[in-house]
Amino acid sequence: RQQLPGFKMKETCVSTILQNRVTIISGDTGCGKTTQVPQAVFDHYVSMGMGGTCHCVVTQPRRVSAMSVAERVAAERVEILGTTVGYQIRQESVLPRSCGSLLFCTTGVLIRRLTKFIRTGAQEIPNISIIFVDEVHERDVNSDFLLIMLKKILQHNSSIRIVLMSATINAEKFSQFFDSCPIVTIPGRTFDVTEQFLEDYVTIIARPVASSSSSFGNKLMRSDSWRREKLERNRTRARSTFEYSEAVRQLRHKGLDEDELAAVASMSDVNFIDYDMLTELILHIDQDPRRGSILCFLPGWEEILSAHEMLLSHPFVVRNPRFVVLRLHSNISPQEQQEVFRPVADDKRKIVLSTNIAETSITLDDCVFVIDSGRAKRMTYDPHTQISSLGVTWASKANVKQRKGRAGRVCEGVCYRLFTRSQFAGMQDEMDPDMTVVPLDQICLSTLALQIGNCQEVLSQALDPPPLSQIEVALKSLRGLGATDEQQKLLPLGQKLCQMHMEPRLAKMLLFSTVFRCLRPMLAVVCGREFKDPFISDPRTEEARLRVAGRCCSDQLLTAEILNLFESASDRSSAEAYDFCNRNLLSYNLLNQMKGFQTKVLDMVCKRGYRPPLQPFLMDSSTWDRHGELVRAVICSGLLPNVAR
Repeated sequence: RQQLPGFKMKETCVSTILQNRVTIISGDTGCGKTTQVPQAVFDHYVSMGMGGTCHCVVTQPRRVSAMSVAERVAAERVEILGTTVGYQIRQESVLPRSCGSLLFCTTGVLIRRLTKFIRTGAQEIPNISIIFVDEVHERDVNSDFLLIMLKKILQHNSSIRIVLMSATINAEKFSQFFDSCPIVTIPGRTFDVTEQFLEDYVTIIARPVASSSSSFGNKLMRSDSWRREKLERNRTRARSTFEYSEAVRQLRHKGLDEDELAAVASMSDVNFIDYDMLTELILHIDQDPRRGSILCFLPGWEEILSAHEMLLSHPFVVRNPRFVVLRLHSNISPQEQQEVFRPVADDKRKIVLSTNIAETSITLDDCVFVIDSGRAKRMTYDPHTQISSLGVTWASKANVKQRKGRAGRVCEGVCYRLFTRSQFAGMQDEMDPDMTVVPLDQICLSTLALQIGNCQEVLSQALDPPPLSQIEVALKSLRGLGATDEQQKLLPLGQKLCQMHMEPRLAKMLLFSTVFRCLRPMLAVVCGREFKDPFISDPRTEEARLRVAGRCCSDQLLTAEILNLFESASDRSSAEAYDFCNRNLLSYNLLNQMKGFQTKVLDMVCKRGYRPPLQPFLMDSSTWDRHGELVRAVICSGLLPNVAR
C-alpha cells in the first residue's frame, strides 16, 4: 500500500479536496486513487478529532467493484466489513457504523439516496460529507446523470464536497463542467508492456503441427486431427463471411500462408471470436517462464462461457490440472468473484476470463499477460424502430489502452491483441457516452422524480446532452405506459415504476403480473431481455427451437417454457438438467444464470411490498400461468406499441 502513487500523494490530494468544493483526481488504473484517496481524507478527519463526523461515499459503476474495493480497503485497515468500511449494492449491503464511515456503493444506490433530498431542497444530506464518483471517464448513463444531480446539490448545500476520480482521459472536460475545478494528477505505477498484434504471433498459433518444429508444438503434443479440424473451421469461416479484406491481403506480402491468413480473416468479424485460436494463444503464453496471471478481455457472458468450455476441453489442459481458470462477470456469485483476487501456488497458472469489468474498476495484482479481444458489448438504440439491443462492437482506442495497462503491475508484461494494427487504426478514439445512444425511459423517470424541471431542461445540462429527439421518444413511451401525463407529471403508476429501478416496460409487466397472478412467466420474460438466446449456435438449433416451442408462437413465452422445463429437470437432478440442455442444444450455464437472476428479481419485487416473502408469493402469483391469453395481455401491457411492425 505504501508504494502506491496514490498513497505517496495523499497529502496533496487531501489539501486540494478540503480547499475546494469539487476536485478531479486523475490517474492511471492501479495508481491507488480508489483505495487510498478516500482513506486519506477520512484519516485526516480522524487526526483532527473529527472522525465521527466524516462520512465518505464512494460510487462504483459495477456491483463487483463496489464489493471488492470495500473488502480491499477494510483489509488494509485491518478491520472487518461493517466497522469503518461497508458497501451497498442493489439487494445486498454490509453497512458501516454511523459514527464516521467509508461506504462503497453503486452509482444507482447513491442516485436513489439523493433523489428525495433534491426533491425537497434540503440544505444538508445526513451521513454524507464527501462524495467520490469513481471511474467517471466510463461515461455510463448513471454516472452522467449523477453529475447533473451533484451540480444541483452544490447550489443548495454549502458543506458537501465532490471528488471525481478518472483515468487520465479527458480529465480537463470534467473540470470545465464544474467551473474549472482543480485537477490532481497521480502518476501511474507500471512496468513496460509489450504489444503484440494478431499478425505478430499468428504464425505461432495457426501453423499446422506437422510443419512445426517448435518445442512449443512438440511440448503440447497436439493431435493432428484436432489441429486440422481447427484450421478447416478457420478457412471455412473466412470464405463464408467475405473475401479477404484489403488489410488481410496485404499481410500475404509479409509471408503469411493461407492458414494464417484464414485465421486473421476469421477474426476480422466483430461478432466472431475464434476460441480455438484463443486457446492456442493462452497455451503459447503459458510457455513464458514468467509467472503471473493471464487476463483475457471478452465482450460478454456468453463469450466467457464459450472460451471457458473450449479451454477446459483442450487435450493439453485436460492432462495438466495446474491451470486455474476463473470467470469474472457481474452475473456470478460474490464468492466466485473474490476467487480472482486470491493468489495461486507457484506451480499453478491463473487464467481470468473477464468482460470490461476488469478494465478499470478492479486491479489484479498478479496480472502479467493480457489478451484483448478488442470487443465490447454496448446497448444501442434505434429511435425509428424504438428498439434497443445489446450487441458486440469494436472497443475504442481508449478502451484497449486501459486493457493494456492491466499487465505489467508486478513486472514487464505483454498485451496480445486479437486484432490487427489496421483494425486498431480504425477504432474510435473514445466510445460515445451512453446517454447519447441508449434508451432514456428510465433516466426520464428518474428526472421527473426529482421535481426540478422537465426532462428536456434537466438533461440538457448533461456533460454531453442527448438529442432532443431521443428524449421525446422516451417521453412518448412513458405516456404510452401510463407512467406520465402530457405535462410530464408522474402518475401513480409512474411512481410505482420509479421504485422498481429497472426498464419501465419490464417493471410494468412485473407489477401487472402480481395483480393478475401470473408472475412466473413474467420473471422469464425479464430474463429473456437481460440475457442472450439460450440456444447454442449449431446447424440444428432451429429444429431444436421448434421442438421445444411446440405450439408456442411467442419468443417471450418460449423463454418461460424453457426455464420451466429446466427448473423441473434441475429439481430432479443435475444430470437430468444437463441431459435436457444437451438434447435441446441449450446452454446449461446460461440457463443456470437465468434461474439465479429470476430469484433476484423476485426478491426485489417482494421487497417493494407487493406480496409476502418468496415461495408462497411465487406459488400464489402463478395461479394463472397456463392461461395464455392473460399472460400475452400482460406482456402487451408493457410492450405496446412495439407488438408488431
